[in-house]
Amino acid sequence: MELRILNPQRPLPPEFLARYGRMTMLGRLAEAHEVVGAVVLLMSDAASYITGANLPVDGGYNAK
Repeated sequence: MELRILNPQRPLPPEFLARYGRMTMLGRLAEAHEVVGAVVLLMSDAASYITGANLPVDGGYNAK
């Protein structure tokens, strides 16, 4: 399953939102501000020695 981020300019069908919500621990889609931290980390020098790691930013999808 691909990561979906809530985008008010491109609303998703309510049925999709309900189904996706049941598959995550947080019960909803991510908002952009919730994933930007991981992106900034991975693009920064702080991640210069990170290789081959999984960084799930999925609202608990993999934990459920």
